[in-house]
Amino acid sequence: MTTSLGPDVVEHVIGLTGELSVRLPAGSVELRGTDGDAARIRDLDGQPLEDRFQIDREPNRLAVRLRDGFHIDFGGLLRGDMRRASARLEVELPHGASVHVDCASAEIAASRLRGEQRYRSASGSIRLTAVTGSVNAESVSGEVDIEADGELRLAGRSVSGDISLRGGRLPSMVLASTSGDIEIDAVLDGSGPYGIQTVSGDVEVQAHGGIRVEGKTVTGQITSRAQHRAESRRGQHHVVVGDGRALLTFKSISGDLRISDPTSASGVAVSPAAPEPPAPMAPQPPQPSSPPDGPDAHETDRLAILRDLENGAIDVAEAGQRLAALEGESNG
Repeated sequence: MTTSLGPDVVEHVIGLTGELSVRLPAGSVELRGTDGDAARIRDLDGQPLEDRFQIDREPNRLAVRLRDGFHIDFGGLLRGDMRRASARLEVELPHGASVHVDCASAEIAASRLRGEQRYRSASGSIRLTAVTGSVNAESVSGEVDIEADGELRLAGRSVSGDISLRGGRLPSMVLASTSGDIEIDAVLDGSGPYGIQTVSGDVEVQAHGGIRVEGKTVTGQITSRAQHRAESRRGQHHVVVGDGRALLTFKSISGDLRISDPTSASGVAVSPAAPEPPAPMAPQPPQPSSPPDGPDAHETDRLAILRDLENGAIDVAEAGQRLAALEGESNG
């Protein structure tokens, strides 16, 4: 059921677990989970939504996108008249709804959502607060900032933007970055997988509970300020904190991994004994390349494209086309 509340507002019943899709090149999208079964979209500038947007209303689904003449690809390339490509949208929707937001330079903010969520942006930031459920966040140069409020399955990737996560419990986490840094301050507690890959980006992980790190880095270092056991074998670095119940794999070319103790409000480490000085692991010498196999093959190809983008060998448009083609092959 669709309700007419004025030209600048659209309201449509999608159900408690329905789907909302928004595609916006520039401006901002602010989403907020609410009680009820309807999704409501408001243009904060008071502009008629039907003038610029194609609005598809289906049972249990509402989709909003710019009309023909505008296009956003994965790399953030925008084609069309930018004078009409920007909008400020405020969205209310059921807490458990599925959310898909694709933007070029628009800022994305979301709160109090617990369904399946996918956010993609080129240069705009992605900021999520009080979220749970399943989140996939992808950015080229914009920052990704997440505050979890319970169980969260997280997947994310970035080229040069930083990724940070605070709070919550993670049954699984898979993150990748080219030069952007990654910071994780959450409990790794579940069956996983837990994996982080970077080209040159640095990573910091707060060691809540037990963590076992298996790391590979060419020129980077792996250090720990938490009480730990460390060893190296077969070209891999192993760091065990606590009972090592959560296995975290780390792969990088020149990025560093730092493992820290969670701190109390006073800033004092809460480990049972004074933390050891950082224990750098010797850089791994370059290994002969071999064809990737298994689930890492797709990720290796993707990181190669992002590395070419960072080095200036290709531009954002070509990177976007290659990434889109790679996604198509993996889904084919």
